[in-house]
Amino acid sequence: MTGKARPPAAGRNRAFKSRSRLLDSVYKRVSEPAGVRPPREERSAGTAVTLSIWVGIFGVLAGALASGCFRDRLGKPERYWLVGLAATAPAWIIALTVLLGGLSGENPDKGMKALLALSTAGGLLGVIATEFCVRWLKARPAEAPGAVYWLLGTAALMPSWGFMLWRVP
Repeated sequence: MTGKARPPAAGRNRAFKSRSRLLDSVYKRVSEPAGVRPPREERSAGTAVTLSIWVGIFGVLAGALASGCFRDRLGKPERYWLVGLAATAPAWIIALTVLLGGLSGENPDKGMKALLALSTAGGLLGVIATEFCVRWLKARPAEAPGAVYWLLGTAALMPSWGFMLWRVP
């Protein structure tokens, strides 16, 4: 063999260790001066909250557009209420799954179970209360416009959704 001799195995290990130390020091320099880099779980919760807010905004706008464009097809007040409810339901479900994710960790927050029960009960009470208002308005002799029913459907999950977004870890 006329080429260079291979370095012994110990030399290769030292080179590998020095590269890994170099990469570790670069990672520390990059991540530490920027402030606090949140753990992966907190970043995903923050991303889910942002997604929930955007889905809620898009849902409300799409629901308003649908209730305005399809007035003839909607007809009954319950359908307007249902369109409003469907506008905020996906955003509410996203926030609920974030809360459920907080329960599945290694050490869940102590009040998370109570918070989950309170927020789901609040959503259920909001749906029941607004549906009662729809029936009450429908029984009155003066008929309310469809936008009122749509607003009632949209407002059904809003308090519970806002509470969940406020309390997401």
